[in-house]
Amino acid sequence: MRELKSLGTLMGQVIRIRHNRMTQLLEGLGIHPSQAQMLFLLMHDEGLTQKQIGEKTNLRPATITVMLNRMEKAGFVERKQDPEDLRVYRVYITDKGRTVDEAVQMAMEQVQKEAYEGFSNEEMLLMRRLLNHVKDNLEKAIKGEGRKVRH
Repeated sequence: MRELKSLGTLMGQVIRIRHNRMTQLLEGLGIHPSQAQMLFLLMHDEGLTQKQIGEKTNLRPATITVMLNRMEKAGFVERKQDPEDLRVYRVYITDKGRTVDEAVQMAMEQVQKEAYEGFSNEEMLLMRRLLNHVKDNLEKAIKGEGRKVRH
């Protein structure tokens, strides 16, 4: 069990350090790493509703609303009413958002290069397979297929 705790701690440390490195690289652009991920999502799937964004990111609706409000205020995105369903708003990237996205892409590529330096293709494939397995296991548990801890 101790090995599992240390592995979980290590995964958490990697996530935090990656986040800190992205923050460092994005400094001066006026965008936070979490917002950069949202921008990346919208660049590849523009015109999503907030509900669809939530489904794709596993973020709570309130978190998405706060993020989009900040991104809209910064001029990176805009929300437009859906002409077919006036109750729905879709999120689009502005020209300023597209310009920042280019810098974000460069930062993401740099972090990838730095993080995986010295790994072989085989090691990268194995890591991807193992992390996907962990992700799948946790998604099953969230959907109620996993065991619950007894108190």
